[in-house]
Amino acid sequence: MYRQILERKRQSRLIMKASEVKWDTRHPQARSASLIDPRLGFANSFANLGLSEIDAGMHTGRHKHAEALIYVLKGRGYSIIGDRKVEWEEGDASTFRRTHIISTSIRAASRSGI
Repeated sequence: MYRQILERKRQSRLIMKASEVKWDTRHPQARSASLIDPRLGFANSFANLGLSEIDAGMHTGRHKHAEALIYVLKGRGYSIIGDRKVEWEEGDASTFRRTHIISTSIRAASRSGI
């Protein structure tokens, strides 16, 4: 069994090229993409990697993650995690655990009356 796992990892994908990224645009306020995920041929067992873009002035609504590590590439906003409001901006990193219910809001990128 252990040898099979090692062989699967040895033969798995090693890179997701930018041209291969498939964006999920079903949500009207955001889009997301899986980057590193076993469903895409990777043999990762610790964590998956995804990317989300949320439009300025929008929010994600309440949702849960098994566990999430978040790094903010651009913008600023806040997340409601349980009963706590956590503000974040470009360059910040955070983690959410399985027990957290999250709702994220993005501030407008410019003064637009939002």
